[in-house]
Amino acid sequence: MRIGPPFVQYYKPPSGRLRPCVCSGCGQLFMGSGIPLCAACQNALPYTHFWDFDCDSALQNLSAVVYVEHVFSLCYYTRSSLIPRLIHAFKYQGHWDLALAFGDMLGMRLRDSPLAHDIDGIIPVPLHWRKAMIRGYNQSDFIAKGIARQMGLPLWRVLRRHKFTKTQTLVASHYERQFNVHSAISLRHDACIPAGAHVLLVDDMVTTGATLMACTDALRPFSDLRPSVASVGIARSLITGERYLDLPSFENDKFFAP
Repeated sequence: MRIGPPFVQYYKPPSGRLRPCVCSGCGQLFMGSGIPLCAACQNALPYTHFWDFDCDSALQNLSAVVYVEHVFSLCYYTRSSLIPRLIHAFKYQGHWDLALAFGDMLGMRLRDSPLAHDIDGIIPVPLHWRKAMIRGYNQSDFIAKGIARQMGLPLWRVLRRHKFTKTQTLVASHYERQFNVHSAISLRHDACIPAGAHVLLVDDMVTTGATLMACTDALRPFSDLRPSVASVGIARSLITGERYLDLPSFENDKFFAP
């Protein structure tokens, strides 16, 4: 079991001073200011540009499960890109700094987005305490932290995952994913959100919308909330309608070998 150091030690903004860094994408040494991706790997990412326009197909496909105003995913989840390996790295291999960096990258884009100008607060998707103890952190919390600090918005940790569930990436069907997280997420006893707030739910991936549905169900006691979602990756199948063809799968570690 790996327990990370106190969370406060993680929350350090990228330094303005250049220093040697190892790129999490290509493994090469480069001079950077804290984001663990070199310029070449950053430029090679399959960006969605959803901060510039609404993806109607993603919103329409999600509407069968959950209502969200906007989908702000940084990159398409394509197996030919670096995204699967990078998500695996910050989710299962202890690279919390990569999750924080992705949050910074998305936050810098959202702070200039007309679609995100009225967001009031950031809500990370919670992780069960047992998984948090094993991993040492909640990757969605780091992504949310990067977004919040770049946009200058409060981070509202109002949700908790009280039910231990199988990792969604290991659940194949849409129905099973919904059942897997059903009633697994609830409000913290001290939760407080202003009525009518535009909240940004933050997760590492948007695939079928099952986790988002569980989160919005838990937030129902707060009246007139307007939910949107942000993530590092989004499944192309959610956009094309050809569901379940490209959902993340982390069962075969060989796929993620450098």
